[in-house]
Amino acid sequence: MKNLSKINIMLVSILLLVFLANGCNKSDSKSNLKAIIPNPDKITLYDGGKTIEVKKDDKNFEKIINLTNDRINSKKLSTAKDIIDDKVMDGKKKIVVAVEFIYDKEQELNVKGDGFNPIKYNKLFFELSNPLSSVKPGGVENTAFQYGDLNHYKDSSRGPIKEPKELTDIVESFFK
Repeated sequence: MKNLSKINIMLVSILLLVFLANGCNKSDSKSNLKAIIPNPDKITLYDGGKTIEVKKDDKNFEKIINLTNDRINSKKLSTAKDIIDDKVMDGKKKIVVAVEFIYDKEQELNVKGDGFNPIKYNKLFFELSNPLSSVKPGGVENTAFQYGDLNHYKDSSRGPIKEPKELTDIVESFFK
């Protein structure tokens, strides 16, 4: 009888430890979601022709990545054929507020259900605001992103993505 009591106490103790360990490992559900956009090797910020590279040890590096991923709902993401080339992108970089992710190795993003092949990319360009645009917040410019290989941007945007208000504020703070 004493042995049975000791075994019960040990089993209850083990169960309590398992429940405690499981509870301690849980974080909010947002951080458990797999990010659709992987961490880039380099982040470049643009604001009206000025450019800043955000270093990996900068406190905002991770925040920029997380806020960018928070904007993307992979279930709503689709492809838009548009006329974007390197000349258009070079012009945008001179006037817009934007974030560019650059990767040393080619990445792949599969937009399920849109009928297009997965995109392969080395860079992603997220326009946040455009002072020359007649489109106000919520318009196409800041609710889609461009992708490109090492040398050229492609002519298909991906979107829609959520408004970039908090991200825009962080990017603009680098230029103040």
